[in-house]
Amino acid sequence: MNYKQMILLLVFFAAAISSTKAQDFVTRVKITFEKKVKFNRGFEGNDIPDELREQQPKYDISHYNFVYAGGQSLYQFEPENSNSKNETFKMVHDENSLFIDYNTKQTIAKKSFFQEDYIVKDSIKPIKWKVTQETRNIAGYECRKAIGRIYDTVYLIAFYCEQLVMKAGPEAVQGLPGMILGLAIPRWNTTWFATKVELANINEAAIVPPNKGKKLSDKELVDLFMKKYKEYGIKDIAPEKVQGYVKGYTL
Repeated sequence: MNYKQMILLLVFFAAAISSTKAQDFVTRVKITFEKKVKFNRGFEGNDIPDELREQQPKYDISHYNFVYAGGQSLYQFEPENSNSKNETFKMVHDENSLFIDYNTKQTIAKKSFFQEDYIVKDSIKPIKWKVTQETRNIAGYECRKAIGRIYDTVYLIAFYCEQLVMKAGPEAVQGLPGMILGLAIPRWNTTWFATKVELANINEAAIVPPNKGKKLSDKELVDLFMKKYKEYGIKDIAPEKVQGYVKGYTL
């Protein structure tokens, strides 16, 4: 082996080692998401007194932490950094969490409804995506726009980052070739955007499924929701929105 071949070989090995380290570096991540709901619009079309509608804030803003490592993730409410002023939203947010095992394609969600905790197990639901050429910088990362659809009629707008190779995102939204750092569901008046991305000091031991709560099936929880909505005088609630609450698209 001559001197030139040796130099080329060393360069090749250095690049391979660097690539391996970089790949390993971006497969574990902690992300803080800001979730913003246009609250008053959620009442449109419902039989709710005007005085109650006027008392509600225009937006509810909350923060969630997303931690991913080893093909598993945990997404949960972060009360210390959230500024929700709506007491109802505070109760809904408080103990909610979502665990996903992307290897087995299973989800386990803990949700607090009507002053009780529930554990709901489900499978990852496929989302039909169409990737576009539009890009946007989110939390310092270049992201590509994609448009997806759930429940046949509910559209999602997502921005994913190929540098973060996990095919994951906030709530139970996933399936793009990179981490989703921005998400909007216009029909539900809700957006999620990453405000902070951490690539080191990830506490992998914290990624465990929730287990404290009453275990219900999807159907049982949907039926419970519909019953409670009727009791509260809320009519014409869209079934797919209730399914979204139950299945993890909105914690």
